[in-house]
Amino acid sequence: MRYITLMILLCTASSIFSQETPNEAYEHFNKAIEKFRVKDYQGAILEYSKAIQVDGSYTKAYYNRGNAKLNVKDYAGAVDDFNKVVKLDPQFKKAYLYKGYALMRLDRLEASIPAFTNAIKLDSEYARAYTNRGTVFMKLGKYPEAVKDLERSIILDPNQYTSAYNLGVCNSKIGQHFDAVNAFTAALDVKPNESKALFNRGKAYLQLEKYSEAYSDFNLTVKSDPNNAYAHYYKGYCKLLDKDMNGAIRDFSNALDINPNLASARHNRAIALFEQGNYEDAVDDYNELIAASPSKDELFVNRGISFIRMNKAKAAHKDFSRAIKLNPESSVAYYNRASVNVQMKNNKDACKDMKSAAKLGYKKAYVAADEICGSI
Repeated sequence: MRYITLMILLCTASSIFSQETPNEAYEHFNKAIEKFRVKDYQGAILEYSKAIQVDGSYTKAYYNRGNAKLNVKDYAGAVDDFNKVVKLDPQFKKAYLYKGYALMRLDRLEASIPAFTNAIKLDSEYARAYTNRGTVFMKLGKYPEAVKDLERSIILDPNQYTSAYNLGVCNSKIGQHFDAVNAFTAALDVKPNESKALFNRGKAYLQLEKYSEAYSDFNLTVKSDPNNAYAHYYKGYCKLLDKDMNGAIRDFSNALDINPNLASARHNRAIALFEQGNYEDAVDDYNELIAASPSKDELFVNRGISFIRMNKAKAAHKDFSRAIKLNPESSVAYYNRASVNVQMKNNKDACKDMKSAAKLGYKKAYVAADEICGSI
């Protein structure tokens, strides 16, 4: 499941300056502002640097240069500038905020937390600081802490898509699927039809076994993002649970048209084809799956069962034997091979296999073992 990192909107640099600032520094500062406004960030950085050379304590020049550096992705340089700002003015809350953001972009997540915390200490209602710190906690897998921060951010600013979406992600991670649905719904109230929020709300609905609601969200997802293979897959999965095999096969096929390597779509299409009685096409899908994952015993079992339905006992026997070789604890493989051995009149082998299935705990094998072995 994916998350969103808040992209802080960089404020246009302010021209407010101290009366004690030398005129030359002030001139460079204002030139920098004009360059920033036309998105000449390198030019702005140069002029801010000239202002700082004239006045080494020019707090706003450091702050604005840090913002310009963020725009050219010089995050390390931005951190240096914001550090200088808070050293000159420890009450400058935005400098802490942007320092934390720059550290996030450098993937120095743990280091960013104190910066956001300092911003919050200066302003306990600083929604963006809670949002970013919550996002960092989420990236670190500290979901309870993330939930607390993101909930606080939403209380302070209810119209935040990022906080609501990330809150949904965190609630999903800790198994609070009802709360996740509510959070994703809040995100969609801000940005209707946002495909990521629809997709993840659909997954939360699936966990709550609300299949029609889940299908609706996945359907809306593919309308806005037609090439989302996973959304097509989950549509098919909802149809499969609803026993609509035709619909399931259609959606799984759409997913595979987009991503032929999506094994979950191919596996579930094979199941739907089997349930539909289309055993040959099910076998074709299992052939593809086995070619990609030749060590998965359950694929051989499922293909073998399809061969039984096609009256191909030898092929089925071969598949069950292969499954047992891969997984000697596969009770279902022993059970089905026993059934094939009965068809092939190999009663001694059938008895042995059925006893093995029973010993491994396959309930159907208990009675069948007595019947088969008693007839020998």
